Amino acid sequence: GLQSKSRFIPIILNLALTNHDNHANILVVNKKTQNIELFEPHGARTSSSELGGVKSAYKKKIQAVRKFFKEILPGYRVINVVDAVRQTAFQMTEDPKGHTGFCVTWSILYAHYRFLNPDVPLSVLVKYIHNKINSRYILRYAKYIETIVKEKHKFDRHLKK
Repeated sequence: GLQSKSRFIPIILNLALTNHDNHANILVVNKKTQNIELFEPHGARTSSSELGGVKSAYKKKIQAVRKFFKEILPGYRVINVVDAVRQTAFQMTEDPKGHTGFCVTWSILYAHYRFLNPDVPLSVLVKYIHNKINSRYILRYAKYIETIVKEKHKFDRHLKK
């Protein structure tokens, strides 16, 4: 991905919390700024916040991501973009099912907005998403993603015939 002409490289970060419980985040590698943008669908969390029964899970996650990328992309820095909001947000406040199950949708939404707005400051972009995206919109966006995936699947099956 670093050799491509694309400015951004998206990476889904899936946290396996239990045998049956996962939580998705997204990393967007910005080759122009050499930032790795971490988007947490729960918004900004305190260092002691729990996730899946793990105390300080959010802090441990960011530390592990920073350690991992320090070794493979030493010139890049990991930025927790949701710190611009400084509160519980996104999935925790606007998820249609009581903050369960839409973490992938929120993560894709962040990446989508980032790709469409490459030069907008991260704090402006994240605050916009926080203030404008509600549960009704995230449901419509999930339907949009589902439609795109189904159309791609139909097209791929058609090519194989």
